[in-house]
Amino acid sequence: WLDVSTVNEGRRAIGLPEVASGQKLGLWPDGSGHRRHVVQRQQESQPVLLKDDQGTRMQFDGQNDLLTSSHSHLRMPEFTAVLLVRPQDNRNWPGLISGNVTSRNDYQSGFNIDLMNVPTETFSTLMTEGPNYAGVVNIMKDQIPFGQWTIVTVTSRSGPGGVQLRINGKPQGQRDRPDSIHVADELTIGARYWSNDSGIPPYNRGFLHGDVSQVLLYSTVLNDTELKDIEAWLDGSPINVLNADALKK
Repeated sequence: WLDVSTVNEGRRAIGLPEVASGQKLGLWPDGSGHRRHVVQRQQESQPVLLKDDQGTRMQFDGQNDLLTSSHSHLRMPEFTAVLLVRPQDNRNWPGLISGNVTSRNDYQSGFNIDLMNVPTETFSTLMTEGPNYAGVVNIMKDQIPFGQWTIVTVTSRSGPGGVQLRINGKPQGQRDRPDSIHVADELTIGARYWSNDSGIPPYNRGFLHGDVSQVLLYSTVLNDTELKDIEAWLDGSPINVLNADALKK
């Protein structure tokens, strides 16, 4: 669980200094308690923490910014991913989040959620892939202006229509999914990890130009009530059930 509002609280808890608004961030602490912190050792590729009248957010430059966890060790027959993001464009096939087996393509070994390969005038394309269900398939129906905060929810389980997308709580499209396990030794925020050139091993590419506020990843498919509670919380609406402990399960 990556929560931009608790970045400095989490950093203090593991003995790291706070980061001020406008500074680059080399480690975003995992708020779930599982210590899957995401890091970036190269300063030129670190996103920037911003706090202003537009809210608190992590800004990715679309050039080379990304954060990774290299010891995630996730095995997920099914999963739910919920992200609060604000993409500025979808040039260069940008990724929101991806997971992969070490040195293997994300879409063949783990999973990817990205804004697709053809630039558009609005945020209107999103795809997700995994083992044995690769392919460029748009499952987004709505059109949202770039630069607008958006809640992206993907649930993935095997079966017909097993992969489903919600945008701001509204059901979108779906795709079929075979029985498979998503293995994520590594997680990447703000980019993807792949190569289809036999002479070039997989590498990070497709850098997000936009902001990220929340990333929640569960190794199960949440039910509709749970999804609505989380989406309402992210939207700032009053809710009755959701609390921090629920987010850590």
